[in-house]
Amino acid sequence: MRGFVLAAGFGTRLQPITDVLPKALVSVCGVPLMEIALRYLRKNAFDTYCVNIHYQAELAQMFFEQLPYTVRVFNEQPEILGTGGAIYNAKEFLGGDESFCVINADIVTNAPLKSLVEKFDSSKADVVLLASKDRGNKVIGISADNKYVGRVDNLFGEMERSAAFIGITLYKSEMLEHFQADDFDVKTTWKRLVDLGYSVEVWDLEGIYWQDTGTPAELNQLYWDILDKKMKFDFPLGMNIDFDKKIAYPNDDFDTSKISADSEYLWVENVMAETISGKFSVFHGGSLVENGRMYDREIITPWCEVDCK
Repeated sequence: MRGFVLAAGFGTRLQPITDVLPKALVSVCGVPLMEIALRYLRKNAFDTYCVNIHYQAELAQMFFEQLPYTVRVFNEQPEILGTGGAIYNAKEFLGGDESFCVINADIVTNAPLKSLVEKFDSSKADVVLLASKDRGNKVIGISADNKYVGRVDNLFGEMERSAAFIGITLYKSEMLEHFQADDFDVKTTWKRLVDLGYSVEVWDLEGIYWQDTGTPAELNQLYWDILDKKMKFDFPLGMNIDFDKKIAYPNDDFDTSKISADSEYLWVENVMAETISGKFSVFHGGSLVENGRMYDREIITPWCEVDCK
């Protein structure tokens, strides 16, 4: 199975963080979202991947050139193609195996993708949308026999229950012939496949962790879920993680006395600061931290400050 990471979006809801870099290069606990997505695929036995890029494509291309493994890059210019159009644009590559997986770059999850792929490959399903029963906005309608029947606000079939789409879809490669160049919204393609008689299913999973990072509040929350060990995470070298105090800071000669005793849930990189006081706040490397200010649910970067409340 081949993996396709969707990373062309503008990241409008994450502005002003995304004013200077594409959303897929926004970092979580020191690791870019794109790298988290590729690590996830690699850990689940994928070894062939592609991505699409559009916004700030030059920065994204530089990231891929530095990877120690090969990723096929589809640079969508001059216009962004949307999910359906992106799959159509990459269909020759994606059709190289019997099935493929599409994952949004801005989601983080521990769903057992390897076993789900094995189940999918041996199933009669042609398309499977992965969803969560117990976390997220339940917008996907599901029939009694686990079929996709549209969004809850635009159903085309009888809904028995709903679940939250986690941003991962599995496809049999034969489905590629039914994608069209102007399928900007992939829901159009899913409906077309249903109308053609293909089996488009929703597998709503229990007990998994997943988090969208589309808004500053969602991005901010992911840090604290990781520090609360709701999901295993490979932290970058050079960071010390105090899981008791829920505070992370650099290893190299960092003076921890700078952090006030009433602080909690902080991610602090190499910043310019006399003192640091805050709760549920992120300080990216190179940021200027105001002395005596209590930060509360904020993301601080060298170019912007974002209130995540």
